[in-house]
Amino acid sequence: MIVESYQTIQLADSFCHALSAILRRFDIPQEAERIVLNCRDPNYL
Repeated sequence: MIVESYQTIQLADSFCHALSAILRRFDIPQEAERIVLNCRDPNYL
């Protein structure tokens, strides 16, 4: 997989908590969940 970083972004904690709740509530494929979490934390693997 080729990964390129264009910029660093940060999301507000309140948004991240809501997003985490959605990820737990629905059956989201692991790869999609990793993509979403990568938007919040560039160090997440």
